[in-house]
Amino acid sequence: MSIEESLKYIKHFDTIFKTDVMNTIDKNKLILFLKMYEEIKEDLYSQTEEYLSLQKNKASILDDLYKTFNNEQRDKYNSFLELDNKVKEKSNEQIIIFEFILLNLMNM
Repeated sequence: MSIEESLKYIKHFDTIFKTDVMNTIDKNKLILFLKMYEEIKEDLYSQTEEYLSLQKNKASILDDLYKTFNNEQRDKYNSFLELDNKVKEKSNEQIIIFEFILLNLMNM
């Protein structure tokens, strides 16, 4: 996630909550936070037994579903899954930045 994207999320936070975080947050801390996040983000999503079980069930259902698709339907569904993953990624990015903001507000 770039600093520019992060600043958009901060501006969005200000709009939602009628705050002025954009003008008070330490941008250097944000840059450091983003670098740290990029380094550890894969480890943040460690796979618990529950996660692995859910993924296994999801894969099984997806396999069954794919068997019912023709090629056009499969392509359309794959496009949907790619878009859904992008939406989830953006949502996760916003959550991370909002958490950063809240932690900083608590330390003020």
